[in-house]
Amino acid sequence: MDIVQIVSIGIIGALLTVMLKKYSPEISAVAALATGVIMIMLIVSEVGPVIDVLKRMADISGIDNTYIEVVLKVVAISYISEFGVEICNDAGVSLIASKIELGGKVLIMAISAPVFLDFLERVMSLV
Repeated sequence: MDIVQIVSIGIIGALLTVMLKKYSPEISAVAALATGVIMIMLIVSEVGPVIDVLKRMADISGIDNTYIEVVLKVVAISYISEFGVEICNDAGVSLIASKIELGGKVLIMAISAPVFLDFLERVMSLV
C-alpha cells in the first residue's frame, strides 16, 4: 500500500461524488461508500504486519497477549464505527450515525470490562 494510492483514490472518489451529487444524490452516496470501502481494503492489507510486531513486542515485554488483543479490538471498533458514522453523516442520517457511535462505545466497554476487572483485582490484592 502506498499513501499516494490511498490519497489518489480518495481524491478521485471525492470528485466523482461531488459531480454525481448534482444529478443523483443516491448514486453519489453509493460512490462515496464504494470509495471508502476500496480505501479501507487497501489499509486493512497492511494491518497484519502491525499486529505481528505488536505481538512480538508483547512477547518480549512479557505482557499477556490478552491485553494486546483487547487494545487491537478497541482500535478496530473505533475505526469501523467512525467510518460508519461518517458515511451516515454524509448521507444526512445523523440519527443512525449517533446509534452507530453509541454501539461502538458500548462494545468497547464490553470488550474492556475484563481488563478493568483484572486491574481492580490486582490493585485490591496489593491492599
